[in-house]
Formats: sequence, C-alpha cells, structure tokens
Amino acid sequence: MKLEWNALYVQHNHEKATSKFLAAHGIDHYLPLYAEQSVWSNRCRVVVERPVFPGYVFICFAPEQRKLALRAPGVVCLASDNEFGAITGTEIAQLRESVAYGEKPQLPRSLELLTPSTPHRSQIAVHAAPADAVGLVYAAGVPPTVAQ
Repeated sequence: MKLEWNALYVQHNHEKATSKFLAAHGIDHYLPLYAEQSVWSNRCRVVVERPVFPGYVFICFAPEQRKLALRAPGVVCLASDNEFGAITGTEIAQLRESVAYGEKPQLPRSLELLTPSTPHRSQIAVHAAPADAVGLVYAAGVPPTVAQ
C-alpha cells in the first residue's frame, strides 16, 4: 500500500513540538527548517532554526495512525484533507532538495490556496448566542458579531 503525504496545519510556534511528538510515535514526517541569526535583547547573537512554512508539518501515515497524528500537540487540522488532495512524493522530494541547497522552496501546489490567513472549514465555529440574539458565527481571529 502506497502512503500519501499530507500536511498538518498547526498552531503558531507549535511546529517543533508537533514534529517531536510524531518522531516519538514513529510517524514519518518532514518539517523543513532554515537557520537565521537572531540578536537577543542582551546583544547576544544566536542561530535559531525556524520553519520554512510556518504553520505546516508534512506527514506520511498509515490510516490507523490518523487519529494519533491529529492528537499531536498543536494540531489544528489535516490541511490537505480537502478538495485540493494529498501532496505527491515528488513535491516532498523537491522540498527536501530545495531546503538542502538553502533555497526558499514553494508551498506544494495542493496547498497553494490554503494559507494560514485563509480559515479552514475546521476553524469556523458556531457558538451559542445570547438569549436575545439569533446566533454567532465567526472564523478564528475575527471578532464575533451578533445577528439581529
């Protein structure tokens, strides 16, 4: 059975924690990182590894590992589990090669339209409304409005 690559959409700054969890549980994943020199407030210079695609961890798992992968710390949703489909192994290989050469790779084609600024269907919530209102519906990060 050929496994497909997918992308987990994770909370801000949770990429490394998610990656550690997946590695500890033997789930094949890829978190492309780049090194950046940063200056702390005490003028100390340090090299920090940052994700190439903030908010994404690429993952290849068997169907029985799906629930475990979605329970990893910081996971919001399976981003490529939508109308755009899975990521090909060729795209992951190109990502690995680009990062190895120090280039800024492009987001895989299957995820181009789904960026962190675009709310995914799992980020849209319906909340109980006050007694005098019809209801509240809002996307993450957008203040709710009361329908009247």
